Amino acid sequence: MHRLEQARERINGIDAEIARLYEERMRAVVDIAKYKMEHGLPILDEQREAQVIERNASRLSDSTLIPYYIGVLRAMMASSREYQMDLFLQSTVDTTRIDIRTKNFSYPVCFLPNALTRLAEIFSLQRKVLILTDDGVPSEYAKTVRTACKCGIIYTIMSGEGSKELPTYESIARVMVENGFTRSDCVVAVGGGVVTDLGGFVASTYMRGIDFYAIPTTTLAMVDASVGGKCAVNFMGGKNLLGAFYPPRGVLIDRTLLRTLSRRQMASGLAEAVKMAATLDGDFFRYIEECEWNDAVLDKVLYHSILLKKRVVEEDERESGKRKLLNFGHTLGHAIEMATDGEFTHGECIALGMLAFCSENIKERLLRIYKKLGLPTELPIAIEKAVNLMALDKKRDGDDVDAIFVDEVGFGRIERIALSALQESVIRKYKGEGV
Repeated sequence: MHRLEQARERINGIDAEIARLYEERMRAVVDIAKYKMEHGLPILDEQREAQVIERNASRLSDSTLIPYYIGVLRAMMASSREYQMDLFLQSTVDTTRIDIRTKNFSYPVCFLPNALTRLAEIFSLQRKVLILTDDGVPSEYAKTVRTACKCGIIYTIMSGEGSKELPTYESIARVMVENGFTRSDCVVAVGGGVVTDLGGFVASTYMRGIDFYAIPTTTLAMVDASVGGKCAVNFMGGKNLLGAFYPPRGVLIDRTLLRTLSRRQMASGLAEAVKMAATLDGDFFRYIEECEWNDAVLDKVLYHSILLKKRVVEEDERESGKRKLLNFGHTLGHAIEMATDGEFTHGECIALGMLAFCSENIKERLLRIYKKLGLPTELPIAIEKAVNLMALDKKRDGDDVDAIFVDEVGFGRIERIALSALQESVIRKYKGEGV
């Protein structure tokens, strides 16, 4: 018993030292978690974890202990990831600005509640300003923006995808010409994805480009349309066929502007957040799966989604590589959107489009999220009708398409595949397995 007690005492002393070192290690984990939250980095870093295991296991002199120690390391890193996610869940968004910096452009995304009354501090509006909005947006938003302008002209279009066409674009440009807009003036878009896309496209082409600011009023525009610089109009039945990469000079994210948004429109925008989590950040995906929606959670989802998009856009501004991952669900989703002729929202169509481009396990998890958010889970039309319109996909290169698949949550992949083969695959998946 004497030897046993001695061994136990040695272990007790070692355990006390391990506890002290564990606390010290987790304090470092807090610093890592804060940095990742600030920069939109995923919590899981498989390459880094593999390096840690290889390096530390090689330090053991007794090779028989290596597999056991690897188990300890994996358990410790799993607890670190869980702790980082808990920190994310418990934290409040304490920053009011994300700066997007690409090779060619730099602009701020400002997070300021009730900020419309402080707009003059954020945007440069002491000039002639075309304030573009739609009739579904509370009119006081545009009127408040006008009070911050030296000379503000409000132009209201009809809400809906039908306004994102050349005739509407022409009518806006005509108003600007008639009111003497010059290259030193600007456009401010106050609205959802349609207004943001249209406003950016008008600004990108008027006199070869004038300043553009975005004040998104929907979750869709906040997490997607207003950040990244894509702008476009639809043409000849094709979604966003005429467009440009034209980043805004600034974006204002104000959650209080969502107060009149319907539950359906709220869910539509959150589908884009789900898309980014599925392709880029598995821990964020799990957070969306498990969270109970409230204002604090919405703040985190908006903020983290924009951080993820910042990371991708800064790496690939003009969608020649990694940014293509953000098209997950869009190849089929845009086709569904055109085939249903506005019956379903953009986000609802993208949600349905994702289901045909992921593994069965992820599809089941997506469906659970959709049911929680109130997104559709079944295709409302014959699959052939949508599949035929996939030929208009902008990612098409000759007879091939860069399709985005997700086999493991958080790790989207780009696969170039023949359009005909992709169409056949989608039909088989819908008809054979159902969605």
